[in-house]
Amino acid sequence: MARTGEDEKEYLPKRQRPETECRLIVLLLLSELPEATDTFLLRCCSDGELLSYFELMPALSSLTREGQTARRMDGTSWRYSLTQAGRETLSLFLSRIPESDRQTVRSLLPRWQEALHRKREFTATMEQNQSGEYDVRLSVIDKGTSILSLSMPVPSSELAARMTQRWETEGAKVYQELIQLMTGQEET
Repeated sequence: MARTGEDEKEYLPKRQRPETECRLIVLLLLSELPEATDTFLLRCCSDGELLSYFELMPALSSLTREGQTARRMDGTSWRYSLTQAGRETLSLFLSRIPESDRQTVRSLLPRWQEALHRKREFTATMEQNQSGEYDVRLSVIDKGTSILSLSMPVPSSELAARMTQRWETEGAKVYQELIQLMTGQEET
């Protein structure tokens, strides 16, 4: 079956953004979503149709290399934050970000910030200890205060990674069940 001109449009790549524009969009996102992971930024970029994976990752890499952003390993993900140099660059060149993209960020920002806040409530880290095992630390944070902290050694990095990933998605359920078990109260 031959494709029509209309069918081919869905297969054509979107417009490739200039590298500078990609970097400025990343700086804008990080100014509003501090301590976001690369995967969270990718999800935001996808939601807003801002950047593809192949635009986001090189932009993050070059911004970090040049000191515009800082990154730190948190469990199995990199967390990124804006540096003072990044804030200054963004303030100087904010007008170079297309208004439609700035509007997209403004309109989706409350949803992204809520998702980022929810994700931070259940944090998980893993670190190899001197005996070769991995220490997994699971925490529940409420309004900036740690309300639960669990630490346990596990024998492999695979198990540690699986536990940290599951805590971020299933932590609320585990916490609720733990509280019910410890207080002897059934859910009403």
